[in-house]
Amino acid sequence: WAWADEAAGRVRARVFALAAGVAEDEACGSASLVLASRLDRALTIVHGQGSVVRARPAGPGYAEVGGFVAHDGVRAL
Repeated sequence: WAWADEAAGRVRARVFALAAGVAEDEACGSASLVLASRLDRALTIVHGQGSVVRARPAGPGYAEVGGFVAHDGVRAL
């Protein structure tokens, strides 16, 4: 991941899961939650080819995620 605009909380991130047969996870909510939790701030994260995930801490031990995704097909794992 890298900051696109740190002051605004905008991040560019990519997640690859080759061992699971996924070349790239286009909208990785779980990774977004971990990043928001570790940085302890709300983030807007652009993944892959344009998926936008919003994640934020929501109190001790909790987090929230939401956003928009770009559908690029169905994969069987």
